[in-house]
Amino acid sequence: MDSATLKSILDRAQYDYLPLICSSLVAVLVLTLFRDIFTREQALAAWVIAYYLVWFALIVVVLIARQSGKIPVHWGHVLALLCLSGFLLNPTVAALQGILIGPMYFAASLFAGGLVCLSIPPLLIAQVAALAIWIVAVGRNYELGQLVPTLLMALMASGFALFMLQRRIATIVRIFRLESRVEALESILPMCSGCKKTRDEDGNWLAVEDYIENQEEGLQVSHGLCPDCKEANYGDFLRKRAARQEHSDSAS
Repeated sequence: MDSATLKSILDRAQYDYLPLICSSLVAVLVLTLFRDIFTREQALAAWVIAYYLVWFALIVVVLIARQSGKIPVHWGHVLALLCLSGFLLNPTVAALQGILIGPMYFAASLFAGGLVCLSIPPLLIAQVAALAIWIVAVGRNYELGQLVPTLLMALMASGFALFMLQRRIATIVRIFRLESRVEALESILPMCSGCKKTRDEDGNWLAVEDYIENQEEGLQVSHGLCPDCKEANYGDFLRKRAARQEHSDSAS
């Protein structure tokens, strides 16, 4: 399979997944917001609320535009990563609020990219960017003993995400090839070389006109003779009849 065909397949798949991705991220956003509201003693800062609102608005806009068909298919990867960016930045937002997150939390955010994205280069860029932003935000406040476990878990999660993404791409390609083979096989019409009957999906042998009428609802087949068949079957008879008619006309 050439690279252009593979890109087209993955673009289409990413585009088709956008509604599911957006819905899942909205659920994550709501759960995260409830977590921050009910687990903190102090009220959320205005910038945190603004962050959640911007993330929510972005996801909703992408979802509405996708459902209305106003998004080009090849934009699917970029928009999926934009929607995911809020989730990738969650550990940084938590750290800026003074919440010490565990390594598994950050690893889960990076691993999620392998479940959302269907293109390896954008996923790598998003993971590196999220990790760099988090290091800049917390580097001065965290001790080395706190940073190292998180970085190790982040690297492991990124590796697993890439492996998961490669497996997903391989599965999508395999499904595409199987669907292409099924379409090719379904386009073959089995026909008896003797009586010219054709076999339907249930294994019954039908006359071609019956098969066509069963496949196309409301279609009826009319019968006639093409010039070749008319000549082969009734040529002599028709010529004799025409000669008798001509003789009768001349006699009268």
